[in-house]
Amino acid sequence: MSFSWKTSLVKLSENRPLWLVGMMVLVWFVFEPDFLETIFQFFVVLSQAADGTPSGQDCSCCGNAQNGGENFNTSTPFLCVYKNGSYEIDNDLMYGKKTTFFSNFELGRRVYEEGSLVPEIYKISTNPDLIDGKIKLQLIELEPEDSYIDTVKLSKIIYPATAELVVDASFSGMYAVKRDDIINRVGVSGVSLTPQFLGNRRSTSPEISIERLSSEQQFNSLCQKNQPGIRFEDGDVLEVTAKVESLEADKLLLFVGANYRDWLLSSDATPRTARKILKRTALLSPFWSSAARVAIMIFMLFPVWVVSSLLSTSRQTANDGSEMDFMRAFGIPATSADVPSRTPKCFNVEYWDGSHFVPITFIQPRYCHSTLEAVSVPWEAVDGQGLLKLRLIATNTHNLSYISLAAPSSLMLYKSADLSLSSAHCNRAGGDSTDVLSSEKNASYVHVIPADTIELEFTEPGNFIAKEGEKESYVISVRGFYTSLSEESKVIAGDWESRLSEESANWLQEMVAMGRR
Repeated sequence: MSFSWKTSLVKLSENRPLWLVGMMVLVWFVFEPDFLETIFQFFVVLSQAADGTPSGQDCSCCGNAQNGGENFNTSTPFLCVYKNGSYEIDNDLMYGKKTTFFSNFELGRRVYEEGSLVPEIYKISTNPDLIDGKIKLQLIELEPEDSYIDTVKLSKIIYPATAELVVDASFSGMYAVKRDDIINRVGVSGVSLTPQFLGNRRSTSPEISIERLSSEQQFNSLCQKNQPGIRFEDGDVLEVTAKVESLEADKLLLFVGANYRDWLLSSDATPRTARKILKRTALLSPFWSSAARVAIMIFMLFPVWVVSSLLSTSRQTANDGSEMDFMRAFGIPATSADVPSRTPKCFNVEYWDGSHFVPITFIQPRYCHSTLEAVSVPWEAVDGQGLLKLRLIATNTHNLSYISLAAPSSLMLYKSADLSLSSAHCNRAGGDSTDVLSSEKNASYVHVIPADTIELEFTEPGNFIAKEGEKESYVISVRGFYTSLSEESKVIAGDWESRLSEESANWLQEMVAMGRR
């Protein structure tokens, strides 16, 4: 049976309920152009896929890598923990200060090897199972990027059971802080939060208070995926004020739990992701019985979308001059969370010195779930009356799930022991990568592209176990750098999404969908 556009148009004009729904959708799009952007991106992705993506030939995972590409759809590798007989996604890794992302391999390698990067410290949220004295982890690349991994270090930390192990936001170390001191905000009083929401699409500000964000319930939910929180967008500010009662405290610490949410559909995503994301929306309802009707409706709505998007863009650009707003308005596929912007992708933390705000550090929220990080606030931030004013400035979209401020009289002690890397295996090229990942800055890297995995096995240190009244955690540091996906790697990766595990594919789909909410 042949297809006729003319016949489809006639049938469409005769379908009055369809036209009524179409008009309602048209009016809605005028006020909410972002939804149509998803459709536009979907067809862009399909048109790119129509050109064909050759599978290419394989290449070694290890050794010197090739130059990276120049697009910016990037993130970081992800950590999986072996638990209950299978690998579970924990969080993304290989951050670093100020950034571990570079536009090409040579630049990233030069900056990394000269020692300009502060390597990350990440506390694994779920302790892996110990099997015959071994710990099993897995690194997996779930996004279109080239990652160059130099070293993987794993440490076991033992500390009092009443304490919480918290990584410093500047990756300068860790703190063992009494859990009740964090929740009860010991050493400070009168803590208040004042948000300034600047988002154009936000009609009302969400309820936000120190009681809500520093509750014990919020604290307990930090390592849960999709935990409740408050959404902050680019330009939003949270002001924190308090009186510091204990000026003789060991440390003045700001505790922040947040995760990163700012995703759009990547231009390097395959039609597999595009179809899944589109299926999640209400677009494919029963009355859309043919692809022709979808195409016709999009064609009719496109001019309205352009006008409304330009109006929205002019307002946003006037506020912050963001290049990504212009890209969003025209539906250009991009992973906006990972585009290097005016400032790092983070919460910038500053203190008021009486005349202006002074930068302290920045917090890089991870993707999967919130992790608690501590900002060491300098005592110069406290005035003569003990008053303190801080502010957190969002530079992209983040989910803030916890915040507290404390000045504990003393920090608790912890013990640390390194685990030896007994084996490392890259699935794509095979062979042993243990020597490469055990030696830092040895001019060789494990090069991973989308859908690559590295199986890691560590040996536990003997007789280093938690006793009664103690507990243990594992801290990992993945060192290296990453770039946007090069054309060569894109060819090698091919339809990489089809090779992901079910858990990884579902997680990737969920992360992309979260950016549409």
